[in-house]
Amino acid sequence: KWLLNLAYWSNNRMNDEAQIGFVDLHRNYFNLPNVILHDYGYMPGYDHHSNPEYLPPRIGSENYKALVKELRAKDVRVVNYIIGWLWNTTLESYRMEEGEKAGLLMEQGIVPLTYAGSHDLSAGICPATTLWHKKIVETSTTLVGKYGVSGLYFDYFTNHTEDCFNTDHGHAIAGGDYWTKAVHGLLEEVRTECQKLDPETMISAEHTAEWCIDVVDTSHSGGVTSDTPAYFAVYHGYTQVFGGVQNCSTPQTLGRWWMTGTQNGENNIMPWLASDVFGDMGPYYRMLLWCHAQFARPYLGYGEMLRRPKIEGDLPILPGSNCGQYQAAFPVPAVEGSAWRAPDGSVGLFFLNYDKQTHKFTWTQDLNEIVGIGPDQKLKVTQWTPKGELIVGEWAGGVVTKTMSIDSWGLIALKLEVLP
Repeated sequence: KWLLNLAYWSNNRMNDEAQIGFVDLHRNYFNLPNVILHDYGYMPGYDHHSNPEYLPPRIGSENYKALVKELRAKDVRVVNYIIGWLWNTTLESYRMEEGEKAGLLMEQGIVPLTYAGSHDLSAGICPATTLWHKKIVETSTTLVGKYGVSGLYFDYFTNHTEDCFNTDHGHAIAGGDYWTKAVHGLLEEVRTECQKLDPETMISAEHTAEWCIDVVDTSHSGGVTSDTPAYFAVYHGYTQVFGGVQNCSTPQTLGRWWMTGTQNGENNIMPWLASDVFGDMGPYYRMLLWCHAQFARPYLGYGEMLRRPKIEGDLPILPGSNCGQYQAAFPVPAVEGSAWRAPDGSVGLFFLNYDKQTHKFTWTQDLNEIVGIGPDQKLKVTQWTPKGELIVGEWAGGVVTKTMSIDSWGLIALKLEVLP
């Protein structure tokens, strides 16, 4: 529940006071209390500069434990980053625990050494091995049980799949379902053991994967590969996705990510949105977060995606942003919308104007489809504004068509409730 009711993710570090202070900068600027502090700077196990070993934390065990407790009292949930299958080969633990025995054995006959942002090389470790299960579970339960963190974020498990040809690991040789079966079993074991210590422990994956959504609570996604939000349309009522188009700060990259139902944050520009580095995008993003927290959460947070409203009008097409590998990738119309059904049966409609110009547009939504609200039923319509909710009036159900005007970089958020 605490994950569902979260305002946003803050991609922070907890190695020194200046890094820790970013979370207060975010909270004060965005004026939202509850937040995840994803301790991404805690790069255990492979980055010698940040933290040579998984534990103890760089700032010391007692200091870290006290800091986690202090942040939790302020409704800041600490979630630790754990890299799923890399082990720094220079570490004493790698040598003493014979990490090479768990290494991914490739068809070339070697364990690959992978450079992953550190000064040292790391061995790829097979997730099917008993040794790695033991290592990951012990690390996870220590973080939850001893240090009191609220969740664990596992990188490299869902999108860095590799073959392994080691016949001593007890799995099928490469191919087949060996990777998905091994990772699913490991995440399930972590989840089970950690929730014995704290039933509200949250498990996150990096990048979405259908085959493990029953053992993780959310997934990070940092890019857009299709103009069709298929994953959200299918799974939104069941699982969460968070993140955003990384390194992009345009209205369409920030806005359409929000409007398609993800939890916001951790898009590499979050710290700077709160310090006016991106100018007007800070207030724009803050408006989106406020609307999500105050009004849109039953829809964008954990609602069921409906077919998008049909939008017509003299609307320009805006180009995709040039953001490198995380590019928005496709042009978008100046005004877009999405529609959702909340658990209470009400319908939420959301429209964003990505353009600096005010636009007039006409939208149509068929409420007969899926939600079964016919033309003989009356709807109470409420609109969100930063100053509070306004009663728009009563509309007939069925196929609803309305013409509206939307301001520059504007947001229209509507709630449609069937009247008795």
